[in-house]
Amino acid sequence: MKTQIITMLLIIIVACTNNTNTSNITTEIIKTKNQTIEKHDLLMARMRELRSLKKEVLKKDSLSESTNNIIAELDLADKAMWDWMHQFKVNYEAENDSLKFIYFQANLTKINNVKLLFDSAIVHSKQYLNQR
Repeated sequence: MKTQIITMLLIIIVACTNNTNTSNITTEIIKTKNQTIEKHDLLMARMRELRSLKKEVLKKDSLSESTNNIIAELDLADKAMWDWMHQFKVNYEAENDSLKFIYFQANLTKINNVKLLFDSAIVHSKQYLNQR
């Protein structure tokens, strides 16, 4: 009888621990997914600025090498955003929560890299426009 009670207590403890771990990873998945979507939304709001800067740069001087470099950087940022959006699956499902977390964590890293491209392209194009 004593062994059965101890066994039952161990089963209850293990079950509670697994529920806590599942709850924690589910929370992290939701948190990471939301951060990813928020970054995307912020960058989408900046797409117009990216395109507007490209038009301004093209108006200034369309023949110089520096102009071509700025345009290439703006185009790269724009393309990176579109590429990311086409591969991202907001309703991604995986075999288990660990794989699902890894997917959203990887996409958070990717969208952060897209943000870096945006920041760089915008800063460089504004610097270029202010020089002219």
